[in-house]
Amino acid sequence: MQVLERPQFSVPMQRDGARRQRIFQNSLPSHYYCMQFRNHDHDNFDDYLKSLIPKTVARFPFGLVKSVVLSSECLVLCDGYDECNEKSKKLFSEMLSLASNKMKFVVTTRPGNTVGLTGIVNKAKRSRINLKVSGLQEEDMKLLTEKLIGHLVKDDDVTQQEQMKKELLQKIEEMDTGTGAILQTPLYFNLFILLYIECPELRDEMSTRTSVYLQLRKHKIKRISDKTGISEESLEEEFDALYRKWSLKHYMEEKYEWSEADVRSFKMRLINSPKEVLQNFDAIMSSYFSIKKTKKQLEIVNVYCHRHRSEQAFAAAGSICDDVITSAGRRQQGGGKILGDVLRSKGLWDGRDIRQLFGKFKDIISFITGILYRTERDVLYDTIDHIHELYVSYSTLSWL
Repeated sequence: MQVLERPQFSVPMQRDGARRQRIFQNSLPSHYYCMQFRNHDHDNFDDYLKSLIPKTVARFPFGLVKSVVLSSECLVLCDGYDECNEKSKKLFSEMLSLASNKMKFVVTTRPGNTVGLTGIVNKAKRSRINLKVSGLQEEDMKLLTEKLIGHLVKDDDVTQQEQMKKELLQKIEEMDTGTGAILQTPLYFNLFILLYIECPELRDEMSTRTSVYLQLRKHKIKRISDKTGISEESLEEEFDALYRKWSLKHYMEEKYEWSEADVRSFKMRLINSPKEVLQNFDAIMSSYFSIKKTKKQLEIVNVYCHRHRSEQAFAAAGSICDDVITSAGRRQQGGGKILGDVLRSKGLWDGRDIRQLFGKFKDIISFITGILYRTERDVLYDTIDHIHELYVSYSTLSWL
Protein backbone atom coordinates (compact mmCIF):
# COMPACT_ATOMS: atom_id res chain seq x y z
CA MET A 1 0.00 0.00 0.00
CA GLN A 2 1.41 3.38 -0.85
CA VAL A 3 0.61 7.05 -1.10
CA LEU A 4 1.00 8.29 -4.65
CA GLU A 5 2.56 11.58 -3.62
CA ARG A 6 4.62 12.50 -0.58
CA PRO A 7 5.60 16.17 -0.92
CA GLN A 8 8.29 17.49 1.35
CA PHE A 9 7.32 20.24 3.78
CA SER A 10 8.29 21.68 7.11
CA VAL A 11 6.23 24.01 9.32
CA PRO A 12 6.73 25.13 12.92
CA MET A 13 4.30 23.80 15.52
CA GLN A 14 1.57 26.35 16.14
CA ARG A 15 -0.08 27.11 19.48
CA ASP A 16 -3.35 27.80 17.70
CA GLY A 17 -4.78 24.28 17.17
CA ALA A 18 -7.18 25.25 14.36
CA ARG A 19 -4.46 27.11 12.47
CA ARG A 20 -2.04 24.24 12.96
CA GLN A 21 -4.59 21.77 11.56
CA ARG A 22 -5.22 23.96 8.48
CA ILE A 23 -1.49 24.21 7.79
CA PHE A 24 -1.05 20.47 8.28
CA GLN A 25 -4.02 19.61 6.05
CA ASN A 26 -2.67 21.78 3.25
CA SER A 27 0.65 19.93 3.58
CA LEU A 28 -0.78 16.44 3.10
CA PRO A 29 -0.44 14.59 -0.22
CA SER A 30 -2.89 15.59 -2.92
CA HIS A 31 -5.62 13.37 -1.48
CA TYR A 32 -4.98 10.45 -3.80
CA TYR A 33 -4.14 7.13 -2.14
CA CYS A 34 -3.48 3.70 -3.54
CA MET A 35 -4.09 0.44 -1.69
CA GLN A 36 -3.06 -2.95 -3.12
CA PHE A 37 -5.12 -5.86 -1.84
CA ARG A 38 -2.20 -8.25 -2.25
CA ASN A 39 -0.31 -6.36 0.46
CA HIS A 40 -0.80 -8.05 3.81
CA ASP A 41 1.63 -6.23 6.11
CA HIS A 42 -0.85 -4.11 8.09
CA ASP A 43 -3.28 -5.45 10.67
CA ASN A 44 -5.28 -2.24 11.06
CA PHE A 45 -5.77 1.24 9.67
CA ASP A 46 -3.53 2.92 12.24
CA ASP A 47 -0.55 0.77 11.22
CA TYR A 48 -1.30 1.41 7.55
CA LEU A 49 -1.46 5.17 8.06
CA LYS A 50 1.75 5.23 10.11
CA SER A 51 3.56 3.48 7.26
CA LEU A 52 2.58 6.35 4.92
CA ILE A 53 3.71 9.24 7.08
CA PRO A 54 6.90 10.91 5.80
CA LYS A 55 9.55 12.00 8.27
CA THR A 56 8.50 15.63 8.00
CA VAL A 57 5.00 14.76 9.26
CA ALA A 58 6.02 12.16 11.85
CA ARG A 59 6.53 14.81 14.55
CA PHE A 60 2.85 15.80 14.47
CA PRO A 61 0.54 14.04 16.98
CA PHE A 62 -0.79 10.88 15.34
CA GLY A 63 -4.34 11.67 16.46
CA LEU A 64 -4.18 14.91 14.47
CA VAL A 65 -2.85 13.15 11.38
CA LYS A 66 -5.62 10.54 11.50
CA SER A 67 -8.42 13.03 12.06
CA VAL A 68 -7.31 15.22 9.16
CA VAL A 69 -6.99 12.26 6.79
CA LEU A 70 -10.42 10.87 7.68
CA SER A 71 -12.11 14.24 7.30
CA SER A 72 -10.48 15.07 3.97
CA GLU A 73 -11.99 14.90 0.52
CA CYS A 74 -9.87 12.27 -1.19
CA LEU A 75 -9.97 9.40 -3.63
CA VAL A 76 -8.79 5.96 -2.46
CA LEU A 77 -7.78 3.66 -5.31
CA CYS A 78 -7.96 -0.01 -4.25
CA ASP A 79 -6.37 -2.40 -6.74
CA GLY A 80 -6.97 -6.13 -7.15
CA TYR A 81 -9.76 -7.29 -4.85
CA ASP A 82 -9.41 -10.72 -6.51
CA GLU A 83 -5.94 -10.92 -4.88
CA CYS A 84 -7.12 -10.04 -1.38
CA ASN A 85 -6.29 -12.05 1.74
CA GLU A 86 -7.79 -11.96 5.22
CA LYS A 87 -5.62 -9.07 6.41
CA SER A 88 -6.18 -6.81 3.42
CA LYS A 89 -9.91 -7.61 3.39
CA LYS A 90 -10.10 -6.70 7.10
CA LEU A 91 -8.17 -3.47 6.50
CA PHE A 92 -10.44 -2.49 3.61
CA SER A 93 -13.55 -3.10 5.74
CA GLU A 94 -12.11 -0.95 8.52
CA MET A 95 -11.27 1.85 6.09
CA LEU A 96 -14.83 1.84 4.76
CA SER A 97 -16.31 2.00 8.25
CA LEU A 98 -13.96 4.78 9.42
CA ALA A 99 -14.18 6.96 6.34
CA SER A 100 -16.59 9.82 5.96
CA ASN A 101 -18.68 10.34 2.83
CA LYS A 102 -15.98 12.74 1.64
CA MET A 103 -13.73 9.75 0.91
CA LYS A 104 -14.52 8.06 -2.39
CA PHE A 105 -13.34 4.54 -3.24
CA VAL A 106 -12.57 3.01 -6.62
CA VAL A 107 -11.99 -0.74 -6.49
CA THR A 108 -10.70 -2.99 -9.28
CA THR A 109 -11.30 -6.73 -9.44
CA ARG A 110 -11.54 -9.54 -11.94
CA PRO A 111 -14.89 -11.12 -12.82
CA GLY A 112 -16.37 -13.48 -10.26
CA ASN A 113 -15.31 -11.55 -7.17
CA THR A 114 -18.02 -8.92 -6.89
CA VAL A 115 -20.34 -10.78 -4.52
CA GLY A 116 -17.96 -10.62 -1.57
CA LEU A 117 -17.04 -7.05 -2.43
CA THR A 118 -20.69 -5.98 -2.50
CA GLY A 119 -21.22 -7.57 0.90
CA ILE A 120 -18.33 -5.65 2.45
CA VAL A 121 -19.48 -2.34 0.99
CA ASN A 122 -23.10 -2.86 2.07
CA LYS A 123 -22.02 -3.82 5.59
CA ALA A 124 -20.12 -0.54 5.85
CA LYS A 125 -23.34 1.24 4.81
CA ARG A 126 -21.76 3.21 2.02
CA SER A 127 -24.40 5.24 0.24
CA ARG A 128 -23.74 4.06 -3.30
CA ILE A 129 -21.99 1.28 -5.15
CA ASN A 130 -21.50 0.99 -8.89
CA LEU A 131 -20.08 -2.22 -10.36
CA LYS A 132 -18.69 -2.70 -13.85
CA VAL A 133 -16.64 -5.77 -14.74
CA SER A 134 -15.53 -6.39 -18.32
CA GLY A 135 -12.76 -8.17 -20.17
CA LEU A 136 -10.48 -6.78 -22.83
CA GLN A 137 -12.32 -5.35 -25.80
CA GLU A 138 -11.21 -5.69 -29.41
CA GLU A 139 -9.70 -2.21 -29.48
CA ASP A 140 -7.82 -2.91 -26.24
CA MET A 141 -6.34 -6.07 -27.76
CA LYS A 142 -5.20 -4.20 -30.85
CA LEU A 143 -3.45 -1.53 -28.79
CA LEU A 144 -1.79 -4.06 -26.49
CA THR A 145 -0.70 -6.21 -29.42
CA GLU A 146 0.86 -3.24 -31.20
CA LYS A 147 2.67 -2.15 -28.04
CA LEU A 148 4.04 -5.61 -27.27
CA ILE A 149 5.15 -6.33 -30.82
CA GLY A 150 6.99 -3.01 -30.90
CA HIS A 151 8.78 -4.00 -27.70
CA LEU A 152 9.48 -7.67 -28.48
CA VAL A 153 10.14 -7.73 -32.22
CA LYS A 154 13.59 -6.21 -32.58
CA ASP A 155 13.31 -5.23 -36.20
CA ASP A 156 13.16 -1.85 -37.91
CA ASP A 157 11.03 -3.31 -40.68
CA VAL A 158 7.59 -1.84 -39.95
CA THR A 159 6.05 -4.13 -42.56
CA GLN A 160 7.20 -7.22 -40.66
CA GLN A 161 5.76 -5.86 -37.41
CA GLU A 162 2.44 -5.13 -39.11
CA GLN A 163 2.35 -8.66 -40.53
CA MET A 164 3.01 -10.14 -37.08
CA LYS A 165 0.24 -7.98 -35.61
CA LYS A 166 -2.19 -9.15 -38.31
CA GLU A 167 -1.31 -12.82 -37.69
CA LEU A 168 -1.76 -12.48 -33.93
CA LEU A 169 -5.14 -10.79 -34.14
CA GLN A 170 -6.30 -13.40 -36.66
CA LYS A 171 -5.12 -16.19 -34.33
CA ILE A 172 -7.00 -14.67 -31.38
CA GLU A 173 -10.16 -14.28 -33.44
CA GLU A 174 -10.05 -17.96 -34.46
CA MET A 175 -9.57 -19.28 -30.92
CA ASP A 176 -12.29 -21.41 -29.41
CA THR A 177 -14.35 -20.12 -26.48
CA GLY A 178 -12.26 -21.83 -23.78
CA THR A 179 -8.90 -20.63 -25.07
CA GLY A 180 -10.11 -17.13 -25.83
CA ALA A 181 -11.48 -16.74 -22.32
CA ILE A 182 -8.01 -16.80 -20.74
CA LEU A 183 -7.06 -13.77 -22.80
CA GLN A 184 -9.69 -11.56 -21.18
CA THR A 185 -7.25 -10.07 -18.67
CA PRO A 186 -4.08 -8.06 -19.44
CA LEU A 187 -1.85 -10.53 -17.55
CA TYR A 188 -2.69 -13.60 -19.64
CA PHE A 189 -2.90 -11.59 -22.84
CA ASN A 190 0.64 -10.32 -22.27
CA LEU A 191 1.92 -13.83 -21.47
CA PHE A 192 0.23 -15.27 -24.56
CA ILE A 193 1.75 -12.61 -26.85
CA LEU A 194 5.19 -13.09 -25.28
CA LEU A 195 5.15 -16.84 -25.85
CA TYR A 196 3.55 -16.54 -29.29
CA ILE A 197 6.38 -14.31 -30.52
CA GLU A 198 9.36 -15.89 -28.76
CA CYS A 199 8.27 -19.55 -28.80
CA PRO A 200 6.35 -20.19 -32.04
CA GLU A 201 6.69 -23.96 -31.53
CA LEU A 202 4.51 -23.68 -28.39
CA ARG A 203 1.57 -21.87 -30.00
CA ASP A 204 -0.67 -24.93 -30.11
CA GLU A 205 0.11 -25.82 -26.48
CA MET A 206 -1.48 -22.74 -24.91
CA SER A 207 -5.14 -23.57 -24.48
CA THR A 208 -5.65 -23.13 -20.70
CA ARG A 209 -4.37 -20.95 -17.90
CA THR A 210 -2.24 -23.84 -16.61
CA SER A 211 -0.74 -24.54 -20.03
CA VAL A 212 0.22 -20.89 -20.44
CA TYR A 213 2.04 -20.94 -17.09
CA LEU A 214 3.73 -24.28 -17.87
CA GLN A 215 5.06 -22.96 -21.17
CA LEU A 216 6.10 -19.69 -19.53
CA ARG A 217 8.14 -21.61 -16.94
CA LYS A 218 9.88 -23.62 -19.67
CA HIS A 219 10.61 -20.46 -21.63
CA LYS A 220 11.87 -18.63 -18.53
CA ILE A 221 14.29 -21.42 -17.60
CA LYS A 222 15.55 -21.74 -21.19
CA ARG A 223 16.13 -17.98 -21.44
CA ILE A 224 18.08 -17.91 -18.15
CA SER A 225 20.11 -20.92 -19.30
CA ASP A 226 20.98 -19.24 -22.60
CA LYS A 227 22.11 -16.07 -20.81
CA THR A 228 24.09 -17.64 -17.97
CA GLY A 229 25.28 -20.98 -19.30
CA ILE A 230 23.61 -22.83 -16.41
CA SER A 231 22.03 -26.09 -17.54
CA GLU A 232 18.24 -26.14 -17.71
CA GLU A 233 18.24 -29.30 -15.55
CA SER A 234 20.21 -27.55 -12.83
CA LEU A 235 17.90 -24.53 -12.84
CA GLU A 236 14.85 -26.79 -12.71
CA GLU A 237 16.14 -29.01 -9.90
CA GLU A 238 18.05 -26.49 -7.80
CA PHE A 239 16.40 -23.08 -8.13
CA ASP A 240 12.90 -23.64 -9.49
CA ALA A 241 12.11 -26.59 -7.20
CA LEU A 242 13.05 -24.55 -4.11
CA TYR A 243 11.14 -21.55 -5.50
CA ARG A 244 8.02 -23.73 -5.74
CA LYS A 245 8.42 -24.88 -2.11
CA TRP A 246 8.81 -21.32 -0.88
CA SER A 247 5.85 -20.16 -2.95
CA LEU A 248 3.69 -22.73 -1.18
CA LYS A 249 5.10 -21.68 2.21
CA HIS A 250 4.33 -18.01 1.55
CA TYR A 251 0.91 -18.80 0.09
CA MET A 252 0.02 -20.62 3.29
CA GLU A 253 1.20 -17.58 5.28
CA GLU A 254 -0.79 -15.23 2.98
CA LYS A 255 2.46 -13.56 2.10
CA TYR A 256 2.47 -12.45 -1.52
CA GLU A 257 5.64 -10.39 -1.66
CA TRP A 258 9.20 -11.34 -0.72
CA SER A 259 11.14 -8.95 1.50
CA GLU A 260 14.90 -8.48 1.30
CA ALA A 261 15.18 -10.72 4.37
CA ASP A 262 13.17 -13.44 2.59
CA VAL A 263 15.50 -13.23 -0.41
CA ARG A 264 18.62 -13.50 1.78
CA SER A 265 17.20 -16.53 3.57
CA PHE A 266 16.19 -18.11 0.25
CA LYS A 267 19.71 -17.62 -1.12
CA MET A 268 21.19 -19.32 1.93
CA ARG A 269 19.11 -22.40 1.14
CA LEU A 270 20.85 -22.52 -2.25
CA ILE A 271 24.33 -22.55 -0.73
CA ASN A 272 24.98 -26.12 -1.95
CA SER A 273 23.73 -25.41 -5.47
CA PRO A 274 26.14 -25.14 -8.41
CA LYS A 275 28.25 -22.01 -8.11
CA GLU A 276 26.80 -20.69 -11.39
CA VAL A 277 23.38 -20.42 -9.72
CA LEU A 278 24.74 -18.29 -6.87
CA GLN A 279 26.88 -16.18 -9.21
CA ASN A 280 23.82 -15.32 -11.30
CA PHE A 281 21.36 -15.20 -8.39
CA ASP A 282 20.25 -11.57 -8.91
CA ALA A 283 19.68 -12.09 -12.64
CA ILE A 284 17.62 -15.23 -11.98
CA MET A 285 15.53 -13.46 -9.32
CA SER A 286 14.79 -10.58 -11.67
CA SER A 287 13.45 -13.09 -14.20
CA TYR A 288 11.08 -14.57 -11.62
CA PHE A 289 9.95 -11.36 -9.88
CA SER A 290 9.17 -7.72 -10.45
CA ILE A 291 11.38 -5.76 -8.07
CA LYS A 292 10.06 -2.46 -6.71
CA LYS A 293 10.92 -0.05 -3.95
CA THR A 294 8.41 0.51 -1.17
CA LYS A 295 8.20 2.37 2.12
CA LYS A 296 8.45 0.36 5.34
CA GLN A 297 8.16 2.48 8.45
CA LEU A 298 10.41 5.42 7.53
CA GLU A 299 12.80 3.52 5.23
CA ILE A 300 12.73 2.63 1.54
CA VAL A 301 13.31 -1.08 0.87
CA ASN A 302 13.20 -3.47 -2.09
CA VAL A 303 10.25 -5.85 -2.42
CA TYR A 304 10.17 -8.83 -4.79
CA CYS A 305 6.66 -9.17 -6.23
CA HIS A 306 4.89 -11.96 -8.06
CA ARG A 307 3.31 -10.46 -11.15
CA HIS A 308 -0.02 -11.79 -9.97
CA ARG A 309 -1.30 -13.93 -7.13
CA SER A 310 -2.12 -16.69 -9.63
CA GLU A 311 1.58 -16.92 -10.52
CA GLN A 312 2.32 -17.76 -6.89
CA ALA A 313 -0.61 -20.20 -6.73
CA PHE A 314 0.75 -21.99 -9.82
CA ALA A 315 4.20 -22.34 -8.25
CA ALA A 316 2.67 -23.51 -4.95
CA ALA A 317 0.60 -26.12 -6.80
CA GLY A 318 3.79 -27.27 -8.52
CA SER A 319 5.36 -28.00 -5.15
CA ILE A 320 2.41 -30.21 -4.17
CA CYS A 321 2.54 -31.98 -7.54
CA ASP A 322 6.26 -32.67 -6.99
CA ASP A 323 5.41 -34.51 -3.77
CA VAL A 324 2.42 -36.33 -5.27
CA ILE A 325 4.50 -37.56 -8.24
CA THR A 326 7.38 -38.61 -5.97
CA SER A 327 5.01 -40.49 -3.65
CA ALA A 328 3.30 -42.19 -6.60
CA GLY A 329 6.68 -43.49 -7.73
CA ARG A 330 7.53 -44.89 -4.30
CA ARG A 331 4.35 -46.74 -3.41
CA GLN A 332 1.27 -48.26 -4.92
CA GLN A 333 -1.72 -46.43 -3.46
CA GLY A 334 -4.90 -44.89 -4.73
CA GLY A 335 -4.64 -41.33 -6.03
CA GLY A 336 -6.95 -40.06 -3.32
CA LYS A 337 -4.76 -41.57 -0.59
CA ILE A 338 -1.56 -40.02 -1.96
CA LEU A 339 -3.12 -36.60 -2.56
CA GLY A 340 -4.79 -36.61 0.86
CA ASP A 341 -1.51 -37.46 2.59
CA VAL A 342 0.35 -34.67 0.79
CA LEU A 343 -2.36 -32.07 1.42
CA ARG A 344 -2.50 -32.98 5.12
CA SER A 345 1.29 -32.85 5.44
CA LYS A 346 1.26 -29.33 3.97
CA GLY A 347 -1.58 -28.19 6.23
CA LEU A 348 -4.03 -27.50 3.41
CA TRP A 349 -6.66 -30.04 4.45
CA ASP A 350 -7.67 -32.04 7.50
CA GLY A 351 -9.03 -34.83 5.30
CA ARG A 352 -12.66 -34.18 6.22
CA ASP A 353 -13.96 -30.65 5.60
CA ILE A 354 -14.02 -30.15 1.83
CA ARG A 355 -15.06 -26.52 2.25
CA GLN A 356 -11.81 -25.87 4.10
CA LEU A 357 -9.91 -27.12 1.06
CA PHE A 358 -11.76 -25.39 -1.77
CA GLY A 359 -12.82 -22.31 0.18
CA LYS A 360 -9.25 -21.14 0.73
CA PHE A 361 -7.12 -23.05 -1.78
CA LYS A 362 -9.32 -23.41 -4.87
CA ASP A 363 -6.71 -21.73 -7.12
CA ILE A 364 -4.04 -24.19 -6.00
CA ILE A 365 -6.35 -27.19 -6.45
CA SER A 366 -7.27 -26.01 -9.95
CA PHE A 367 -3.60 -25.73 -10.90
CA ILE A 368 -2.80 -29.15 -9.37
CA THR A 369 -5.39 -30.75 -11.65
CA GLY A 370 -4.08 -28.90 -14.70
CA ILE A 371 -0.40 -29.65 -13.99
CA LEU A 372 -0.98 -33.36 -13.39
CA TYR A 373 -3.15 -33.65 -16.49
CA ARG A 374 -0.60 -31.90 -18.70
CA THR A 375 2.53 -33.61 -17.34
CA GLU A 376 1.69 -36.90 -15.61
CA ARG A 377 -1.81 -37.84 -16.70
CA ASP A 378 -0.98 -41.43 -17.72
CA VAL A 379 0.32 -42.22 -14.22
CA LEU A 380 -1.97 -40.05 -12.12
CA TYR A 381 -5.40 -40.21 -13.74
CA ASP A 382 -6.78 -41.60 -10.48
CA THR A 383 -5.52 -38.54 -8.59
CA ILE A 384 -7.17 -36.20 -11.10
CA ASP A 385 -10.39 -38.18 -10.84
CA HIS A 386 -10.23 -37.90 -7.04
CA ILE A 387 -9.89 -34.11 -7.22
CA HIS A 388 -12.89 -34.01 -9.55
CA GLU A 389 -14.92 -36.08 -7.08
CA LEU A 390 -13.95 -33.72 -4.26
CA TYR A 391 -14.98 -30.70 -6.32
CA VAL A 392 -18.36 -32.24 -7.15
CA SER A 393 -18.91 -32.86 -3.42
CA TYR A 394 -17.87 -29.28 -2.63
CA SER A 395 -20.22 -27.87 -5.29
CA THR A 396 -23.09 -29.90 -3.84
CA LEU A 397 -22.37 -28.62 -0.31
CA SER A 398 -22.18 -25.04 -1.57
CA TRP A 399 -25.81 -25.22 -2.70
CA LEU A 400 -27.05 -26.54 0.64
